[in-house]
Amino acid sequence: MEIGPGLTAMGVTWAVSGAAASTLLAPYLSDVTVVELYVDRSLLIARDRLASVLGGRVVEKGHRIERELPTSMSARGPKIGGVQVALPARVYADLIASGGRAAEAANHLREVRGVGPGS
Repeated sequence: MEIGPGLTAMGVTWAVSGAAASTLLAPYLSDVTVVELYVDRSLLIARDRLASVLGGRVVEKGHRIERELPTSMSARGPKIGGVQVALPARVYADLIASGGRAAEAANHLREVRGVGPGS
């Protein structure tokens, strides 16, 4: 919720996915340690600018923002508390791909929001 205003003010397309998005769409996980963030390609290229907006710094090792929006449609999910969430189907797919507890959150998302196969 802290990074949303800066990204929105820049006028770029962005969306949260994965576990962080699932806590907004259908709370299940109690601890989210990594935020999966999709951003415009223009921001991935301008790493210093992105780090500045997010209040971070550019690093060569450790957690990184590496996700370019797959399509502009991916960022057309709901806006919840000032946070642009990826399409629920995209969140579901990202959770399933992560496996473990994230896959359990995906199943919960499917049950609560009707997202995913068989829905």
